[in-house]
Amino acid sequence: MKTYRVKILIILALAIILNSAESIAQKAAKVSSGIEWIETTCDFGKIPQGKSVIAEFQFKNPSMVR
Repeated sequence: MKTYRVKILIILALAIILNSAESIAQKAAKVSSGIEWIETTCDFGKIPQGKSVIAEFQFKNPSMVR
């Protein structure tokens, strides 16, 4: 009878731990939403062969905004 109670307590403790870990993971996923790009394309027009071009893209990190 005593081992039966111990097993039930262990199962309940594991269920509580797993449930809280899942809740923490969901909250973390909401916080780190990733990068928001301000512009996603760049039009260079006609580029002669052999010429180099440079593109600069701006982005925001909303997870770092306070």
